[in-house]
Amino acid sequence: MQKIKSSTILDKISEIKKANGNEFYTNYFLNKLDEEVLFLENEGALVFLQPEADFYHLYFATKNLLNLEELFLQIPAVSDIAIEIICKNKIDENLYNCINRNFQYQTTYERMKLYKIEPSECKSEITYAEVSDLDFVHNQLRIDFNKYFDHFPSNETLKNYIENKQVLVKKDGNQILCYLIFTITNSSCHFNYMRNLSNDSFLHLELIEQFYNEIVSRGAKNVYLWVDVDNNARVKKLHEYYRHKSDGTLNVTFLRKRL
Repeated sequence: MQKIKSSTILDKISEIKKANGNEFYTNYFLNKLDEEVLFLENEGALVFLQPEADFYHLYFATKNLLNLEELFLQIPAVSDIAIEIICKNKIDENLYNCINRNFQYQTTYERMKLYKIEPSECKSEITYAEVSDLDFVHNQLRIDFNKYFDHFPSNETLKNYIENKQVLVKKDGNQILCYLIFTITNSSCHFNYMRNLSNDSFLHLELIEQFYNEIVSRGAKNVYLWVDVDNNARVKKLHEYYRHKSDGTLNVTFLRKRL
């Protein structure tokens, strides 16, 4: 594979999109890229790899799945490679089969939205994570969630979340028993991560109630989140209890492990 400046990617994708043929497949939607990425192309397709901490995310564009599969076969198996396909309601069957012959299906995430936030009756005092909690939360995220598909914040970004009071916690002394991380852009809130580390199976429910009160006070009008529907049916039901509904957007994930 060769390196290419990521600033040229959109032009190359546009060239493919203009070519003959009605179908067009891509999983690149202006995702953040390094200045240079690893790259392969043939007459009808291109793939490029965005490096993460210890693996790559693969993006592609093609009008011909046979051409795309030829490129898949040329990628050296020297690192783990993850693919995410954002789609509405159901992944295209031909695209699924093309990818699944070369990568292993992992799971499907479903996007859920709460279109109208109502404050809860919970009156308990909110506890925010402190900068001294940074290392613990940083490490715990990597224990509790999937490094390939849950898009961890960098240490610096997580520190900014903490300083902006976007990490809510339940503590026993200095020990974090439960945490919830969120972000707000304009009036839209993203419920990023939550985990209950205690033996109290209801502790996270109080934290959720506090979360809704907190984001209402910050002017949020709606909330969205992603749920692993293959492995976390109970989590989906929990968010349905709080009136979240699926908007039909799926993230279908695949992985190829290094040899």
